Amino acid sequence: MPSRARITARLHASTPKPQKLWCNRGQTRLSDGNTAWKALDASANPPDAVMEEGAFAVMWGPWAVQFLVEGAESDLDPLQHQWKSQVDTLGAMRNSKVAVLSHNPAR
Repeated sequence: MPSRARITARLHASTPKPQKLWCNRGQTRLSDGNTAWKALDASANPPDAVMEEGAFAVMWGPWAVQFLVEGAESDLDPLQHQWKSQVDTLGAMRNSKVAVLSHNPAR
């Protein structure tokens, strides 16, 4: 059993108050991230919640707020479908709750 799965199982078995496990995963905009999130969600002991720290619009570095790319359906480059990848990945979670954060000054 991977160490994360052991940790989740032990936290859930804690008595008298079972503990919750949140994982800050990220990378839902990329195909490798999508695969990792789905594998974690399908595991025997998935975390109670997973978090995407850079959702939809981000302000990383000295640049203004950037919205993730969503290219034409016909574009085969996966980097042109980052926004849709995030939406699809977050929507595919069945066993963990999902939290999203966006690094920007929007109010």
